[in-house]
Amino acid sequence: MSDLGTGTVIGLEVHVRLATVTKLFCGCPAVFGASPNSRVCPMCLGLPGALPTLNGDAVRLAVRAALALGYRVERTSEFVRKQYFYPDLPKGYQITQYAHPLARQGSLRVPDAAGGRRVPLRRLQLEEDAGKSVHDQLESSSLLDFNRCGLPLIEIVTEPVLRSPSEARAFLVRLRQVLERYARVSDCRMEEGELRADANISLVDSGGVTRAGRVEVKNLNSFAHVERALAVEERRLAARVAEGHAPGAETRLYDAEARKTRALRGKEEVLDYRYMPEPDLPPLRIDEASLRAAADGLPPAPAEVERRLIEHHGLSPQEAARIANTPGRAAYLEATVADGGLPLARTASGLVLGQLAAERKRRGLESEADLLPPAALRRLAQLRLDGRLSARTAARALELLFRLREPSPSDVDELVASRQLTQVAEPAELERWIRQALAAHPGEVERYRAGEERLLGYFMGEVMRASSGRADPRAATLLLRALLRSAEG
Repeated sequence: MSDLGTGTVIGLEVHVRLATVTKLFCGCPAVFGASPNSRVCPMCLGLPGALPTLNGDAVRLAVRAALALGYRVERTSEFVRKQYFYPDLPKGYQITQYAHPLARQGSLRVPDAAGGRRVPLRRLQLEEDAGKSVHDQLESSSLLDFNRCGLPLIEIVTEPVLRSPSEARAFLVRLRQVLERYARVSDCRMEEGELRADANISLVDSGGVTRAGRVEVKNLNSFAHVERALAVEERRLAARVAEGHAPGAETRLYDAEARKTRALRGKEEVLDYRYMPEPDLPPLRIDEASLRAAADGLPPAPAEVERRLIEHHGLSPQEAARIANTPGRAAYLEATVADGGLPLARTASGLVLGQLAAERKRRGLESEADLLPPAALRRLAQLRLDGRLSARTAARALELLFRLREPSPSDVDELVASRQLTQVAEPAELERWIRQALAAHPGEVERYRAGEERLLGYFMGEVMRASSGRADPRAATLLLRALLRSAEG
């Protein structure tokens, strides 16, 4: 869009369901998939006389999420009533926070090609969810399911600083990683509505003056939909500006099948919601003990883990991101390599991300540490680094180690010796395997000597097969070349 002299500005409002047993203001089970309207009570349905009782576990998880995202947790916050009418909001208002939220001024570092960019977060507030309207079961009517009413949410509001649909997607991927795998406050299952986003997009000129928007695209419940919807809206707004129009604020919905947005209504402003203090809930006060309890066991942020893996252990940004995907995997690798140096870390990382990760997933285990203790992996990685194991024999060693219960470094050495997995560089043994391979393929030998040097790789494959992967590749290649040049070869 540079030809229009415009840039894209995106802000997100992300709703995340907290992993509590019961709802935010009542004792109804916080479950997904129950029969419609089977998990409701007078409070969920907004019946007269029903009074809210705040769920302490929801508060703890919300504070934990705020700390994981670098927010300043307010010692006193207040609940308000946000007034609006939807058929699936039986009270006619939502209990939420606004002017005095639970937390302010957080940030989240999002990976990019330059190493990462800090996205400032405006506020985090605690609120209840609305119900669900179902439009596709009856031809001329909609159905209402109030089971979702009152489920505990946090709303995370970014500053409008995201610069592209792809960056908005990257932000949400990182946010889910922090909240699900690091802070463990939500399962973030987007298909169940546990993480969904409203995206606000505008086009601005080089001076920051808005040329189109602010358009809000509501209820995006997958990373792909966020990116596609914003890209669609970016193109639509750019086309309108090019035609000489200045589209104003509105709310739109994304049609995933048609891959286009459609107008829903004009954009509400703060005054439209007629916020008023919630008279049935006192101010929420967070003391020092509550902060400590919420922070208990909270690991470093994934961006910090990735930085450490790159700077202290020599991993590439791509390797570091995959290792830091869960805090358990990162801790496992660091326990494995300790102060073993950069080559050992890179070797161990390859084993973790390859065979160990695949086996952990196949068995449905929580961590790679459940397969192989760090000390045993360190010994195996050292043998691979020293050249005593090839990629093939190291893989075979891992297969055998997976069958043992908590193998030790000495178990690794014993297994490698007993199964004769050590790489062989002894010339006489290598020559035996090489001559065996050459004798089996005389035609290819003649073609190689006639100039088809690319057949060297073919012969090396035959040598590795003959040696069951034990031949030292470097020594075997040198000897193979010599024998192929020899008239006696």
